[in-house]
Amino acid sequence: MISIRKNLLFLISAVFIIGTIIASVVIFKSAHEESTEVFDGNMMQIAHVLSKTNSGIVTSYNGYLNDEEEVLIQIWGNDGNLEYSTHPNILFNKQSNTGYGEVKFKNKLWRYYTLNDEGRTIQIAQPYMLRNELILEMGLKFIIPVLLQLPIMLILVWLSIAKGMKPIIDISEEIKARDTLDLSPLNRSEVPIEIIPMIDELNDLFKRLGHSIQVQKNFTADATHELKTPLTAIKLYCDMLTRTTDNQKQKELLIKLQSSIQRASHLIHQMLTLSRQETEKFTDYKNEIDLASLTHRSIASHQVLIDSKNIQLTFLNHEKDTLIKGNDGYLEIMIDNLITNAVNYTPQKGEIHIAVSKKDTKTILTIEDNGPGIPESERENVFKRFYRILGSDVIGSGLGLSIVKDIVSSHDAVIAIKDGQNGIGTKFEIIFPT
Repeated sequence: MISIRKNLLFLISAVFIIGTIIASVVIFKSAHEESTEVFDGNMMQIAHVLSKTNSGIVTSYNGYLNDEEEVLIQIWGNDGNLEYSTHPNILFNKQSNTGYGEVKFKNKLWRYYTLNDEGRTIQIAQPYMLRNELILEMGLKFIIPVLLQLPIMLILVWLSIAKGMKPIIDISEEIKARDTLDLSPLNRSEVPIEIIPMIDELNDLFKRLGHSIQVQKNFTADATHELKTPLTAIKLYCDMLTRTTDNQKQKELLIKLQSSIQRASHLIHQMLTLSRQETEKFTDYKNEIDLASLTHRSIASHQVLIDSKNIQLTFLNHEKDTLIKGNDGYLEIMIDNLITNAVNYTPQKGEIHIAVSKKDTKTILTIEDNGPGIPESERENVFKRFYRILGSDVIGSGLGLSIVKDIVSSHDAVIAIKDGQNGIGTKFEIIFPT
């Protein structure tokens, strides 16, 4: 499992350690360059001073140089013989070139400076080892304080990360302490701006969960209430069938039983459609749908029902472009419900007129029948769940137009109920945006 705190501590510690290493390298390199410049300058100054005077030179018979400030001084005469050496036991050879140079002597690298003075040769030499000791000493004086500060800095970083992570931990504890049914939004006023998007997404999730739970509660309550009537009727007709021996009475009861079963089946189908529709909330509306083709397909699926009532159905579409953006599955449910509604309320040998047209940039679907019509005072109510106009003998659940209304709204469209031709029947008009 990934830990933000451990990752941050690791990354910041790595940055500090790498930075310390780089700083150490830079310090040592700078110390080496500066010390080399100083030592070389001293060697040249000694050589030039000796070219003017030989006083002040001390002879040592040690076979080595004692410290970083001690140098080997050698003077050769005009005849090429060694006239003087501060360390006669160090048999360092005379170098042929003048100026600065490097040479290996007894497996050690030496730095020298040679000056020609009117036939005499003055040579100053020193092993690099002595210089490196001084460079190391100088570098450590700078690096040790930095190394001592590193653990202190890492502790401060750890404490800072812990403090920075506290708001996230507090939110986690708040969610953990909540009741399972508490879906109220989290407070975002006292949290860092970096985690506000996460809080907003959590609040949106709580809102959607709350909506989903409420939908399920409503569905359960509505299903219990609405299924009670047809199930009670089915039970009643079944009881009556078991008690009667009259064949004619049995046929009548079977017809009523079949009607109740059909109503219950239709109600369950509509309620499941409504439940799925509310839960999914129409998330996919990026597809381009040909409204005319979708309408034609829906008409074909109703052809048997239309023919059974000898209904004359006309479909008009003179537009070349009837594309809209939406969800084809839900749009087909919408059209199916409207056509089913029209067929159910249209009398035998009646008429249904369906058209897809354009007005400016908008696409319009109209479904018109010559049935009993819907009174103007009832036109808003028919979109409510389980609402049915009194006196209607058509089998239905009161959910079809509620489903249609939800699908229309989710597509940012507008639905209107108008009178049919010559004030007879009902005309549903749906206007889709561009």
